[in-house]
Amino acid sequence: MASYQIEAKAISGRQVTLVTLTGHAYVASILTLLEELERRAPALVLVDETKLGVSLISPRDVARIAEAWRTAGAIRAARIAVVAPNLVPSG
Repeated sequence: MASYQIEAKAISGRQVTLVTLTGHAYVASILTLLEELERRAPALVLVDETKLGVSLISPRDVARIAEAWRTAGAIRAARIAVVAPNLVPSG
């Protein structure tokens, strides 16, 4: 199961929410992360996926993630950047 760490940092005078993901990505952890980010309502988010592995996510899981994203107004309004070593990491 993927785990994540969220921390707020001031970078160049702006508040940035840093998210570090580790382990393997599963739908439950992705949905939990989206819920937490929605509660925090950050304006700027930097996601570090350099230590995140892949796992099987079904089409139904993709639909659940898409629905959570569609209804998450606060994080959809945020500026989000993602750092990942590969487009498709090896597991």
